[in-house]
Amino acid sequence: MVKKMKAIIVIIFIALFLFSGCAKLKNYFKDSQNNVDDIEGRYYSSEPIWEFKTEGRILSPPIVANNLVYFRDTNDCIYAIDIKTGEEKRKFSKKNLIASPVLANGVIYFGDRDGNLWSLDAKSGDEIRELKKDIENLIPVSLTVADEIAYITSQDGYLYALDIKTGKEKWSFKLKVTKHETAVLPEIYEEIVFFVSPDGHLYGLDVETGQEKWSFKTQFTANSLKVVDSVVYFGNSEGFLHALDAKTGEEKWKFKIEEGIYSTSAVYEDLIYFGGTEKGSGHYLNNYLYVLDAKTGDEKWKFKTEYSVHSPAASGGVVYFGVNDYLVNRWPTEGLLYALDAKTGQEKWKFETKGGVYCSPIIVDEVIYFGTSEGHLYAIKAR
Repeated sequence: MVKKMKAIIVIIFIALFLFSGCAKLKNYFKDSQNNVDDIEGRYYSSEPIWEFKTEGRILSPPIVANNLVYFRDTNDCIYAIDIKTGEEKRKFSKKNLIASPVLANGVIYFGDRDGNLWSLDAKSGDEIRELKKDIENLIPVSLTVADEIAYITSQDGYLYALDIKTGKEKWSFKLKVTKHETAVLPEIYEEIVFFVSPDGHLYGLDVETGQEKWSFKTQFTANSLKVVDSVVYFGNSEGFLHALDAKTGEEKWKFKIEEGIYSTSAVYEDLIYFGGTEKGSGHYLNNYLYVLDAKTGDEKWKFKTEYSVHSPAASGGVVYFGVNDYLVNRWPTEGLLYALDAKTGQEKWKFETKGGVYCSPIIVDEVIYFGTSEGHLYAIKAR
């Protein structure tokens, strides 16, 4: 009887063990399908929320406003896409677009190679309106708008401050070059406008008068500019990332990598992220994501990829960045979007894209929006 009871107990124990194991196994498969954060290096398995295809390449970040996603492609079209469905709501076409669109106070601004400036009301979706201007030689390379003033770097070697209501020049600043083609956006911070020049200068000007407050000279062209918490960060093709005091221009620290920096940067929770190139890995490759302490410039970690890193963005404890095989194909047909733990650099997932990712992703309400060189605009969950 005792032996029989022991046998029954053993059978019950085994049954409970197997049931528990099956339940855990079932939950594991459920988690593996629905929670990619738990699996290091896993490919993003879910379908995009939506995907929109254009005929041109998407090389600048999208703009999210009023439940629409606006973006420009290389076929000189501006699209407005429904943020929930991915359906095209509006499409505008202008010839020879050059400056990346920017959003200010519900209005989208952009320029063209013929020297024209345009605006589009992001709320009403009204037709594109040409802005007045009394600047004869203006050909926009990049622009930023703040407090009804457009700050425009122009191919004629000037930075212009233009009143967007009247079209009148407020002031202009002459660079020490005859031609300006550096498409780094000017930044405004605490009554100072910051911008870079092709000759390696970084300038800080008074927004009201255009008078130079300070300048900082390097030997190579700056390729990125970011101003956060009274610090100006910029990287150049010599491989230096500089951090300057925004008010005085005094250098706080600098960090050197072996090759050039051709990526924009992102600052998130006292860390700065940017793409860079290791020695011997190929000019313009940018195959590392570097992460530094934003206050000290000390390296925290770096993440190696096989492809060129472009324009990181961080949100919700995760840093996102796109890559493309630039060296093999100028316009690659495939790429990846990576998601890494923002503090540790641990890979969370990667998403395969149709075309290389050249622009910074935009994260809004836990959804990531980004475009590719094959003309695909994606919306995927930021999980």
